[in-house]
Amino acid sequence: MKIVSPAARENPTSEPSSRRGTAELTASHKPHIPQLVTTIVLIAAAFLGGALNSLAGGGTLVTFPALLFAGLNPIDANASSVVALFSGTFAGAWA
Repeated sequence: MKIVSPAARENPTSEPSSRRGTAELTASHKPHIPQLVTTIVLIAAAFLGGALNSLAGGGTLVTFPALLFAGLNPIDANASSVVALFSGTFAGAWA
C-alpha cells in the first residue's frame, strides 16, 4: 500500500520531481542546522578575533581557521581575514 499525500492526490503526475507532500529530502530541501552552526562559529570568531587583534595582535589565528571551517579555500580565507581585521589594526595603531 502506497501512502499518498492530499496534495499529490489533487495533482497526480508521473514525474518524481513534481511530487508534493512527500517526506523525501532533495538537494534543495536540506536542513539549515549546519548553516546555522557555521554562522554562529563565524560570528564568534569575528568577535574573538577582533578583540585579540586589538589587544595583542594575532586575531588571524582565530578567524582564519573559522573561515576554513566555513568552506573557503585558503587563499580566499586569508584575504578575507586580512581585510576584516584591517580596521581593528588601524584603529589600534591610531589609538
